[in-house]
Amino acid sequence: MTLHRISLLFCLASPVFYGLAAILLFGQDANWDLRNYHYYNAFAFLEGGRPGDLLAANKASFYNPLVDLPFYLADRILPARLTGFLLGLVQGLNLPLLFLLARRLLPGLAPWPRTLWAMGLALAGMTGGGVLGEIGAVFYDNIVSLGFLGALLLVVAQRRTLTEGPWQSALPLAALSGLMVGLAFGLKQPWVVYCVGICFALLFLGGSLQRRFLLSFCCGLGVLAGFALFGGGWALHLAELTGNPLFPYFNNIFQAAWAPANEFRDTTFLPRDALDYLLRPFQILLNPLLGGEAAFRAPALPIAYALLPLAGLSLLWRRKARTIPAPQALTDRDGGLYLILVALLAYAAWLKLFAIYRYAIGIEMISPLLIVLLLDRLGGGHAWKLIALAGALAVSILYAKPADWVRTPWTSRYVEVAPPALEAPERTAIFFASGEPTSYLIPFFPKEVRWLRLDSGFPGPRPPSQPFNAHRLDILKHLDRDLRFVLILPKDRDFAQTILALYGLDYDPTPCKTVTSNLMPSPYALCAVRPAKGQEH
Repeated sequence: MTLHRISLLFCLASPVFYGLAAILLFGQDANWDLRNYHYYNAFAFLEGGRPGDLLAANKASFYNPLVDLPFYLADRILPARLTGFLLGLVQGLNLPLLFLLARRLLPGLAPWPRTLWAMGLALAGMTGGGVLGEIGAVFYDNIVSLGFLGALLLVVAQRRTLTEGPWQSALPLAALSGLMVGLAFGLKQPWVVYCVGICFALLFLGGSLQRRFLLSFCCGLGVLAGFALFGGGWALHLAELTGNPLFPYFNNIFQAAWAPANEFRDTTFLPRDALDYLLRPFQILLNPLLGGEAAFRAPALPIAYALLPLAGLSLLWRRKARTIPAPQALTDRDGGLYLILVALLAYAAWLKLFAIYRYAIGIEMISPLLIVLLLDRLGGGHAWKLIALAGALAVSILYAKPADWVRTPWTSRYVEVAPPALEAPERTAIFFASGEPTSYLIPFFPKEVRWLRLDSGFPGPRPPSQPFNAHRLDILKHLDRDLRFVLILPKDRDFAQTILALYGLDYDPTPCKTVTSNLMPSPYALCAVRPAKGQEH
């Protein structure tokens, strides 16, 4: 079989393999975000916004639902295993992109070893703990990553056109790279950090200062166009609804009346001091809960991070001792430098804005490539570099451990809910007061039921002086539903009592109706709500 056919077979077969892995090696996804908003937001969007529901998915009710639509629609018509296979298949498209990128960056090898090493680097990039944990899951980090990797591949493949070609070719290419990563940004806002990397690294790509500035500027225009295509409509909707196109985030800037003047960013995982900033990749390797809610291991990124200062010192040493020859080139130095700068800039932005590891899996994917690029900047010949690379890849793959974001046994559909019979749905209101992600249950109840979240962390159940809480209290005051229930898990009964008491309510714990779901081992209780003692009138 020819080398071309083997490469083509790898590109075609690897996504299929990833799809099969999603259903054969991992259980059905039941992660917190799926139960909280990924399912409900698509449903609400298709149902015309469900204006009668309030904060069903807490502050995530305001997230762009576009990225959730394919999964929701697939789950309504396809068996769960087929939906999981298709999810894995799309996520597996990262493999061919990584393979093509790696092959471009290894011109110092003969065709056969170049292809085989490119395959190994691609596989290593897709077997880190962060990436593996999202196989068949609906976080979408490993789907929007396609835009990031596509932009990287475009710039590396067309580097000479960008730096030396005619303006009419170079500037559209720069804009197209920005468009690709901008689409990812439009679907999932934390991926703005990769827009920073893709565009600003062009300032160091080569050519005159004017050329580099224009390339970076056109890339930025492409980012804006990509965001407008996949996120602009939703941003305009939020601006019209709330006065903040990113609501509730960065409300300290937009000052929308519905929320306090806060950023509303999750700062839980941000480094606390300079040492944390410097050592964060190693800290997460030793204690993954510093980067998220689930344990995992992903050694490739820390290995690349450790090699970075060594490569820098090697460069300084060679420049100082000019008699020392430059190391034998294994990789494309200019294209590799761009990739390293993209990773550095994206990493710095990620560390400053989020430090949540899931948002860094784009960097995790290219970490094996970073390892070979940085090894190539050390002294010596090809042989020792390839041996060191083989060892680094072995450690990265064998020591990796996927994040466990909650998996369940496979059922006929991804989401299955058995609601109880309701006496009069058009007279029924159901309150959320458990702190649990429960909005995914809503699509399975009659559409006449009205839903209201009382336990909201946005902006909190009290004080009523906050405009949104005043709005919530006004809804309760004028709620024309005489059949009222609260939906809770049995473990949250005390919490629900506390939340309901804030609104002068109580509930009767017996008898309660039962709501079962394939995503939760324990059934939910649907209990009748009544005025608290002393609040009957």
